[in-house]
Amino acid sequence: MIKVGSVLVQDDIDFKNEQIPVREVSFFNIHHIRVPEKLVFYDDDNIDTSDIPEISEADIESGKIQWINIQELKLDEELRAWIVQENINLNKLLPFLLNNFYQTLKFTRKNIAL
Repeated sequence: MIKVGSVLVQDDIDFKNEQIPVREVSFFNIHHIRVPEKLVFYDDDNIDTSDIPEISEADIESGKIQWINIQELKLDEELRAWIVQENINLNKLLPFLLNNFYQTLKFTRKNIAL
């Protein structure tokens, strides 16, 4: 592994296709090291899900629950790379942006004469 200053270079990390427990992946994420999804090991038998409400088919059909898959968005590669590099949570960002966009449209229609 090569060090540049005190920062590891992502391309020089070889995980050797070993399964990495999800708790350890969070450590890597804190240090901006991306672990390939296929190597993340989820110990489903030891995950406490008692505080997670059940998702119903009605939640999905109504749009109350939505998942955003970055692969489904039509984005250029530079923007896609930036989203991944900055670890941007699209599920949190998009509602914020849409609300601001909507409020801006309402404001401009009401307050600006064209």
